[in-house]
Order: sequence, then structure tokens, then C-alpha cells
Amino acid sequence: MESTIDQLMAIARGDYGDYHKLLAQTLLKEAVFENLKISDFFFEILKLFEPEFRHVHLSRRERETLQEVLIHKMNDELSYVFFHIVRVTDEYEEDHRSYYAMISDMPFNESFAANVGGFTKQQMGLFDMWLQLMYVTSSNKDGRIEVDQALNAIDMMQYTMPKKQIQDVIHKMISEKWLIDEEGMLRLHPRALAELRQVLKSEPFLVPVCATCQNLISNLPTGIKCSCGRIVHKHCFETVQGAGSGTDFRCDCGNVLQSSQNAEVQESSESGGSAQENDED
Repeated sequence: MESTIDQLMAIARGDYGDYHKLLAQTLLKEAVFENLKISDFFFEILKLFEPEFRHVHLSRRERETLQEVLIHKMNDELSYVFFHIVRVTDEYEEDHRSYYAMISDMPFNESFAANVGGFTKQQMGLFDMWLQLMYVTSSNKDGRIEVDQALNAIDMMQYTMPKKQIQDVIHKMISEKWLIDEEGMLRLHPRALAELRQVLKSEPFLVPVCATCQNLISNLPTGIKCSCGRIVHKHCFETVQGAGSGTDFRCDCGNVLQSSQNAEVQESSESGGSAQENDED
């Protein structure tokens, strides 16, 4: 006889039904989820309609397995409406917290932002100026600007906008997970970095891409840089280092990267594996 957990996994893997559709509505509304929240949402939906699951307790491993199944299933269905779920990591936080984010497959431009986000052309022009201040003209290359700098950026534009309206735009972008305000400093939310990946890796921004996870490195001073020019996130480096005692992080070029933020490189004559390449960080 099939166990309750097996039944749960079968429902998650099965036909795209009402439970999946309710989950999709939640995903589209929330946009960003802490780890295991997707599986928790689905399980709570299921318990509303299926009494036999109401007293079932899932272990962490079972929640992780359910989430893996759901992300695969939901991405198959969400592709029809040009969305998909990705794992993102906050490189600014000490614990490098990971999230799952819903991002669009549509090219990001002013039209997309107006139709989906409700932002005007002028507001998106201002947002583009903030991105340039973060990644093009910034001297410290950490992907952050002061709130006052963001408010005064309108002075560099060819049109005017009241400071109160600019503050409203900032607050809206924070609430919709485009920006994060940390003690008066603005930076992109990890979800926004994933959404804007193609834009920010191109001219004029040229934000570097991690050689391991292929995601953007927004906080460049914390990146680990090889003499060959490749850069990896600090958290990607630490993940490989923590995979086993004495594990070396070897770049594609053969150099062994060191933990110093100054990206010291140890030349090695050994041949061996290269930096891991994962889809997501």
C-alpha cells in the first residue's frame, strides 16, 4: 500500500491540477520565497482539501524533496506564461541566505516594466540612472548607492520629478523586491539581479559573472579573482571549500584560488578539475 508521503509526491509530480494552480497564484503574487517555503505552501494548500494529510508531519529532507519536485513541475508549466523559478543567493548577507525567486523570461525593457510593474517611462529612466551609479560610475564597485544619491540623480536627467515622487518609487521598488535599503544604502534585491542578468552583464554595465554559478557578482570587492581574470562569488568559493576537508578551489586555468579577498592565486603544476559550473548558486 502506498504511504502518505508517496501519495504526496505522486500528487506533486502528477497532472497540473487545482493544487498546482493555487500554488502558481501564490508564487506569482509573492515573487520571492525563503528556502522550503514553496513546498510548505503546497503542503498547506493540500491539507485544506485532503483530510488525510492534515496530521502528517514532513521532515526537512521530505520538504526538500517535495520542493525539488515542485520547482521542476512548476517550471514546466510556468514556461508557457514566460516565467520560471530560480534559486538566488544574497551575497551581501553574512550567512549568504538563499531564496527562490519568480522571474520573467521576457526581455527587460521600459515596455515590460510599464506593463508588469506599473512604472512610467520616466521612472524607469531614473532606475536606469541608479543602475549606472551602482555599476558604471561607482568607484568602490560594490553595487550600492546612498538614498540621497538616488534622490538627487534626477538632477542628471533631462526631466524633473518631485523628490516625494522619487521616494514613492523607491518604496515601491523595495516592496516589490527590486531594491533593498540597508541603513540608507540602496542595492538590488537578489531577485532583481536574476531578472536583470542579461541587461547588467552587457554594455554599459558589464557586471562580472561568477565562473562557478554563472550568476552576477554585484558586490565585486568580496569576489575571489584569479590571475586569469575569472571571478567567483565568496559564497561559491566557500561552498567548494566546505565540501570536504582540504578541498582546493581550482580555477579553469589550473590555478588554486585562496580565500583572501585580494584574490591571491597559488600557481600549481597539478592538473585536475576546474571550477564547478552549476546552473544556480
